[in-house]
Amino acid sequence: MNGLLAHLDLTRGLLALLLSVALFGVVQSERNPPETGSVDTPLDIVNTPPGLLIVGNPSATAVQVRVSAPRENWIGMRSGAVRASVDLSRGLLGPQDYPVSVDVPDPRIRVVEAIPSRVSVHLDERLERAVPVRLQLSGTVPVGYIAGDAEIEPATVDVTGPASAVQQIESAAVELRLDGVTAPVDGRYTAAPVDVNGESISAEGRGLRLAPPAVRVRIPVSQQLASKSVGVQPVMSGSVRSGYVIEGVATEPSVVTIVGAPRVVGPATFAETERIDVTDVSSTFTRQVALLAPDGVSMLQQDVARVTVRVAPLVLMQSFATVPVPAGLPGNLQVVSSLPSVQVVFQGPAPTLQGVAAGDFRATVNLEGLTAGTHRATVDVEAPSGISIQSVNPRVIAVTLGESAPVASVRRQEAA
Repeated sequence: MNGLLAHLDLTRGLLALLLSVALFGVVQSERNPPETGSVDTPLDIVNTPPGLLIVGNPSATAVQVRVSAPRENWIGMRSGAVRASVDLSRGLLGPQDYPVSVDVPDPRIRVVEAIPSRVSVHLDERLERAVPVRLQLSGTVPVGYIAGDAEIEPATVDVTGPASAVQQIESAAVELRLDGVTAPVDGRYTAAPVDVNGESISAEGRGLRLAPPAVRVRIPVSQQLASKSVGVQPVMSGSVRSGYVIEGVATEPSVVTIVGAPRVVGPATFAETERIDVTDVSSTFTRQVALLAPDGVSMLQQDVARVTVRVAPLVLMQSFATVPVPAGLPGNLQVVSSLPSVQVVFQGPAPTLQGVAAGDFRATVNLEGLTAGTHRATVDVEAPSGISIQSVNPRVIAVTLGESAPVASVRRQEAA
């Protein structure tokens, strides 16, 4: 009887405990009701099988997880409370769909669904092989320079990545331009994988790695010929006609480019023309003549020049002394003082000026309208054609005029 009573007491106690728990749950549910929402979380790809690689990117890199959790959990929920992953431990070659697993450390959070629930991942065998390095040169070194054979170190690189991509690679290419290069090349350059058609393959996009990623390239570059721009210098012989001078010389072109060994081109400052004879020349002329380059040097574009020699008369000055002749003297007056000699300086071309004599020009003093007495009158000079007057000294002279004697008186004086 006592045992039966003890059993009944235990049963009543358990029932009371269950009722208390249930009642507590109801109260808590009313105070902290569950809510459903979405959490965005990155997708982790884990446990890739040894010897396999992921090709490209999975079909999704993030997952939207719908969860149900009490209100107080939502308030304190942080990043990382929900984790999503794809386990590839049993992955197969090729593209396959794998389930998304969601891990929720808090037991009060319930996962409703994951979007997407499956993710496509492409697995391929990991392959490594050596491929040759090929140098792709473009452009040329400047004129006068020469590029020797290139040296590449190392001659091969190891390519690692998905077998489907590695098998397409024929070589690793290094691109180098030689335009404007005048010094030896010695540097490290990045190699890029290319296929059998020479088309570039994106290493990063295909999951490829090259070791080493850069190779050393050395190319000897030396100067064989030097070029230089120099002026054209006309060379003349003989003398122009007496009384003429060379006013200037112009060449077309005035500058030429010479090419040759650096030791010869370096000191050169001009290119001479063949000799131009100007003996007895008295006018401007143009002549086409050859250009003569120094020994070991040649002209890059042309070897003739047009030379124009400007010849003009020599301008001289010559002085003459003469006594001016009265002009415009009134009939009732006469010059009673002696007229002084004046110095006339002419300027003109030597050939013309050398033929001028004292009788070839006339100096006059204008006395028109003057009366008896002493006056200051201007001397005028008429220059020969082609000659200009530089100066007349003195330009103004003193002239004394007096009345003329009657003609009859003059005759009686002459008769006596």
